[in-house]
Amino acid sequence: MIKTLRQFNLAEISAGDYIPIFQRTDLTDKIHDSFGFRLDRELITQKYFKKIYKQAKKEKKYAKN
Repeated sequence: MIKTLRQFNLAEISAGDYIPIFQRTDLTDKIHDSFGFRLDRELITQKYFKKIYKQAKKEKKYAKN
């Protein structure tokens, strides 16, 4: 699983816009489903990254309680 996580690579195609450059597998799909975000979209914008970060930060806050 660690190897799969390390292969979640993205290529920047313009300022703040990325495309996935990893191969989608059943394991990558399960990881996406478990964490509630998708990095295998056609285009990943900076706005989408901010949404993921905000969600993760919120969940971390509740995990401490």
